[in-house]
Amino acid sequence: MTEKQQDTEPLPLYVNFKTGANLLVKLGLVEHMTRQGLRKISLTDPNWPFGENDYLPMGRALAMQTDRLIEFFESRTERN
Repeated sequence: MTEKQQDTEPLPLYVNFKTGANLLVKLGLVEHMTRQGLRKISLTDPNWPFGENDYLPMGRALAMQTDRLIEFFESRTERN
């Protein structure tokens, strides 16, 4: 958990691509991110931590575990 996370409200357990992108920016893990940008990373980065069975369907969106998403971006060095 980053210092920034400790100073903010509790994190949701799951985020979709839009709310995940917004959260990454809010936490300062990226300067800017859109849902499309996060989706692109999910399709192109071989280290993406979620497989097709790791998403939780929520309405018309797919949700992923917030902590795994944050850990991925905290350790990610490649930018594409």
